[in-house]
Amino acid sequence: MRTLTATLVVLALAARTFAGDVVVTAEKDVQWKPVPGMPEGVVGTLMSGDPKTGPTIALVKIPAGTVVAPHTHPGDETGTLVSGKAWLGQGEMIGKAASLVEPGAFFVIPAGAPHWFRAETDCVLVRYSNGPSEMNYCDKKDDPREKK
Repeated sequence: MRTLTATLVVLALAARTFAGDVVVTAEKDVQWKPVPGMPEGVVGTLMSGDPKTGPTIALVKIPAGTVVAPHTHPGDETGTLVSGKAWLGQGEMIGKAASLVEPGAFFVIPAGAPHWFRAETDCVLVRYSNGPSEMNYCDKKDDPREKK
C-alpha cells in the first residue's frame, strides 16, 4: 500500500505535464540508457519531462554494490524504491547518517542538500525532480565524468 501511495504522489506531482493519448510501455520495451553523471552500470529511462529544465520523472536501475558518492541537485528530489535494498545518507561524506531504504519506502531530498546512495542489492527506483537533472559532486574526484 505504501508503494502505491508513494507512486501515486509522484505521478500526481507530474500530472500537469501529460497531454494527449495514454502511453503504456511494457517492461520488455523500456529503453535503458546510462544516466549522465552516475557511476558505470547505472541506467535509466525518462518517463516524463525535460532533464535540462525539469520537472522530470525517471525510472532508474542501480546495480548491487554501486555507491553514488555525495552530491547535490539544483532541484528537489523525491524517490520511491520499487525493488532492492539500499542506504541513503546525508552529508558531504559517506558516514553514519544513513537510512535503510527498502521497497515501498520513499524519500524527499531538498534542493542543494548533499546526499549519497549505496545499493546493497540491485535496485529500481522512480525518481522525480522539480528542477534540472544535474549532479554536482561534493568532491570533484568522485565525479565519474572526470575519470574518462
